[in-house]
Amino acid sequence: MNNIGLSVLLLASSAVRAEEFPPRIEAAPNDSVWVSFSKADLAKPGFPLSGTPVLADAKTAVYKVKPDMLPVLSQYMHDNFNRCGGFFAHATQASAQASMRPATAAMQYP
Repeated sequence: MNNIGLSVLLLASSAVRAEEFPPRIEAAPNDSVWVSFSKADLAKPGFPLSGTPVLADAKTAVYKVKPDMLPVLSQYMHDNFNRCGGFFAHATQASAQASMRPATAAMQYP
């Protein structure tokens, strides 16, 4: 796996302490990862994934892909949106689904 794919997978992992670097990356069962994109980004012509997302809501679409697709997706996002990454990779479908939930409101102080 090249550095692009590794950096994308690092986004989905929990915080890494310095003594754990480089982190050990474990492939998802059956060698797949789930990637989530903003639906607004999917409208751009030439998006490299086709078909119906595994999960979707009003703002997010999640696809199940092989790990070797991560560099292709990263390059597409870089070329078309001038972003590194531009999506999140998740080791499990449950993690991808959890990321779609709205963040809880920050605690307000009087």
